Amino acid sequence: MIETKIIPGYENYECDIYGNIYSLNYNGTGERRKMKLKLKKNGYIEIKLFKDGKRNYFLIHRLVMLTFKGESDLQVNHINGVKADNRLVNLEYCTVSENAIHAFKLGLRTGFKGGKNGASKLTESQVIEIKTALKNYQRGMNTRLGEKYNVNSDTIGSIGRGETWAHIIID
Repeated sequence: MIETKIIPGYENYECDIYGNIYSLNYNGTGERRKMKLKLKKNGYIEIKLFKDGKRNYFLIHRLVMLTFKGESDLQVNHINGVKADNRLVNLEYCTVSENAIHAFKLGLRTGFKGGKNGASKLTESQVIEIKTALKNYQRGMNTRLGEKYNVNSDTIGSIGRGETWAHIIID
């Protein structure tokens, strides 16, 4: 038999270890029935539960962890990276940092390079101009280029050493 438990705070509902939710009083009939889940655009699955005449929406992975592992302020990580796989064995509590590192390792998140990074003050074409100019480096050039492109001279130095914008290669 599949292990199920009552969802804390929602005594008319239970959850199983596979992420299925059951109403224990379907439409007031006292009948136990598996509920329909909704796949959201972001890939997570949600459900609406009713309590005291009010509807509340929950992400299934949060309900599974609440029911079987207890409440936590930590994030819920899908170990295999599949947002719709809400089996208890695929879920774990983790910090924001641990969750982000895990997502990068699985290739679910990637860093934005160059002009696609929201913090970037330079465009790729400006960096090409800077790298081209630095090929014929002259004393004080970092300062002049920094003033021209409205960035710090240290930024120009970092570009020249390949510490930043390393994906832009000038022959």
